[in-house]
Amino acid sequence: EDRYDESGVTLAFYSGTLQLIKESQADITTPYTGDWTTYGFTADVWHNIKVVCQGNEFKVYSDNQLIFEGTDNEYTGGYISFRSGKTPVEYDDIRITPIDKDKKQWVSELTVEESTSVYDLLDQASSGFTMKEGDTYVFEMDVCQNELNGGLFAFDLLKQGDAAAKPAGIVFSDDRVSYWTSDGTQKANVNQDMTSLPLETGYRYIFTVNAYKSIHVRVSDTDGKTVKYEGTVPWSRIYGLNGCTKDSNSVFTPNLIFMDQTGTVSNIKVTYIDTHMLDVKVQSRFNPKNADNTDVRFVSSVNNAKDYSEAGFVFSLKNAAPVIGGNSCAVRSTTTVYEKIYAGGTLIDVGKAGYTSYSKYMYVYGLGNFNTGMRIYVRPYVKLEGSGTVVYGDIVKVQIDDANVISKTTLFNTEGVLSTDTTEPTPEYEDIDDLFGA
Repeated sequence: EDRYDESGVTLAFYSGTLQLIKESQADITTPYTGDWTTYGFTADVWHNIKVVCQGNEFKVYSDNQLIFEGTDNEYTGGYISFRSGKTPVEYDDIRITPIDKDKKQWVSELTVEESTSVYDLLDQASSGFTMKEGDTYVFEMDVCQNELNGGLFAFDLLKQGDAAAKPAGIVFSDDRVSYWTSDGTQKANVNQDMTSLPLETGYRYIFTVNAYKSIHVRVSDTDGKTVKYEGTVPWSRIYGLNGCTKDSNSVFTPNLIFMDQTGTVSNIKVTYIDTHMLDVKVQSRFNPKNADNTDVRFVSSVNNAKDYSEAGFVFSLKNAAPVIGGNSCAVRSTTTVYEKIYAGGTLIDVGKAGYTSYSKYMYVYGLGNFNTGMRIYVRPYVKLEGSGTVVYGDIVKVQIDDANVISKTTLFNTEGVLSTDTTEPTPEYEDIDDLFGA
């Protein structure tokens, strides 16, 4: 569709320069402001162009160098388009990425008063935030109650007015770990096999929120070595949250509720994992030693190295829900991630691998000698630095058909935190029989 005569802002490549102009149907050549809107540009080579728009502000980058910036109150939204005239132009790797609104400011500690109180975990709680299905937030904190008095402590995702309201989350009271059922009529135990947790001082609480899917709670000593309680509740069973669906654009305001208790909450840490960060990409090749078999390599990603001590995959030929320590499951982990990996003999970055700009590094593992018809379940994971909390991605089922083609998905060491390398070495493959001890 030709939209040349419509109004908007144009970044024009013209006569060896980049020009930023404001277009209208009446005049399509008005410079945006001053001489700074013209920037030298070399033809016949690839350039990386990025435009960042937020509200009425914009910035333009050429090959990672800021070249234009300004404000405009007339055009604050719309579409993007590309056009050319009298010259051939090539475009590649076009991406539109929402500005990361998940870099939030969280409180680091708080003091619990004697009266019933609600404490926001987000500094600017009034605005709240939305979540995509599968986004993961891990809330970690040390809670020290000085007085118990048969009181209540709760982790709540929806601040519903006051502490007397039924929390949309996990409740600790009367030596129980429970939640209000979806109809709000009763409390149910989070873990039917672990019904009791005496409220004592000095526990480490970890709440893993998998948006629109589940809340997992883990309680341990503050050193994290001795687990006192652990369990998971499906999202749809929790009062308040059952009405928050992936299409509802619900706004969440994480908070803590205390009744008849005093004390402190310290060492609060919140880790955000984008829903697509732990996507599994799959790369195949014919086995050089056995033409009847196929080698398969699995790829996942992380957003940084400092938040994680380990990354890897859980594999199973029989268990459709593989987890670390699960029946018929094998784990392969790594402490090294890469900016670029080999795919089809070519080095590619996270963008070429199909990840969003949220991901920065990739980690890989290769398995060799897949037989025709063989099926394997694969689940990526990361382990958080410090607490050792494991966050899983979605499970992928991979099967090799008669033409040695993968079905389901295609793609074309330090202590404490992950180490990074710029480039992956030559890929290696472990024989699948060795993985499962066959």
